[in-house]
Amino acid sequence: MSRVNIVTSDRGWILERLAHEISRRLPYVSFGDGPDPDAAIQYYMTFACRRRRLSPVEVAYFAHLEPEGEAHDRFFAVARDVEHCVCHARLYEGVLRDAGIAQVTTISPGVDLETFQPKLRIGVVGRTYHTGRKGEHLVAQVMDIPEIEWSFTGEGWPGPALSLPDAAMPDYYRGLDYVLVPALYEGGPMCVAEALACGTEVIAPAIGWVPEFPHEEYEVGNAADLRRVLLRLVEKKRALRASVLDRTWDGWAEGHDRVFRAVAAGAGLSLAPAAPRSPRRTRPRSVGLFLHGNEARSQGGPSVRV
Repeated sequence: MSRVNIVTSDRGWILERLAHEISRRLPYVSFGDGPDPDAAIQYYMTFACRRRRLSPVEVAYFAHLEPEGEAHDRFFAVARDVEHCVCHARLYEGVLRDAGIAQVTTISPGVDLETFQPKLRIGVVGRTYHTGRKGEHLVAQVMDIPEIEWSFTGEGWPGPALSLPDAAMPDYYRGLDYVLVPALYEGGPMCVAEALACGTEVIAPAIGWVPEFPHEEYEVGNAADLRRVLLRLVEKKRALRASVLDRTWDGWAEGHDRVFRAVAAGAGLSLAPAAPRSPRRTRPRSVGLFLHGNEARSQGGPSVRV
């Protein structure tokens, strides 16, 4: 029985995450101890960390191509020397195929869809009045849309409100997707011009000076029509999310499983988890201590710096 070992170019960054998501899903894959000549398949992530052949079958990961220099040349040299190339993007699969390299597969890394979820950030600015003309009752009727993140400034709104000084308002506007005007009638309101000055879009009925400016319009005082507009804007977020719904960590591991099993079968290998190994015995290493200056006689600081 044979197994796959992943070697990464560095640790503590995205490559480690990529390797970890494979090894935790495929029991015959190991990762974490660097190169392992006992593994039947060595997977170099990225190609740049491959120096010489260690295993009967070798696979390398190609994230991007440098425009020139040693890394550019190494990209193609390693691709020609390994049994299979895995590309991050179809762009580089095409580059390798154009160079005459046929054993290439594009496998896209995943995204944690539970963590990365869309939110439409909508803010409502100002304070309410006893007449209800600011439309707080309309807001209360549409706050059940799950993808909308609401924020308020002032008083009287159906949610916690911020008390912001004037100097903080530009950043507040810039942090929103839209400013909503739920009012039934207005002279302005000022938040329309302020939001647009910050490049933030406005959702508002045709009241006050709103028709003079770009805005997403709904019928005055109509909560159902406001909901229609909000759902249309949320749907734009949903459509963007839909473009990556197939880019999951399960899909990332499954794509590698197909590649590993194909190259193993081509070499007459059968993949399975390795038996537990005894801890490796390490040889004693020499340690050098470099002392900086004679600080015992200096004023302040440590007596010796190593």
